[in-house]
Amino acid sequence: SRKIAYHNGTAWIWPFPAYCEALFIEGGISKKEECLAILNTVKPYLESGILGQLPEVLDGDAPHKAGGCAAQAWSVTEVYRVKRLLS
Repeated sequence: SRKIAYHNGTAWIWPFPAYCEALFIEGGISKKEECLAILNTVKPYLESGILGQLPEVLDGDAPHKAGGCAAQAWSVTEVYRVKRLLS
């Protein structure tokens, strides 16, 4: 049942930071604050569940309930990689 759900409206976290990275690369320094604001929308997930970790996936519909693996390495590392780029 998990595999079916993964491909029906599920939002994967790990590609999300790449959007912020692309926006910054294309928009330049004028987009930096917007990119950081978008990237920082993951903060509530870092502060709940397993502290400092991000889940593998979120429900595609609000309120975007966490699902899948509760501490997914590539979700976390991609967020921090792009935050470092923007710093």
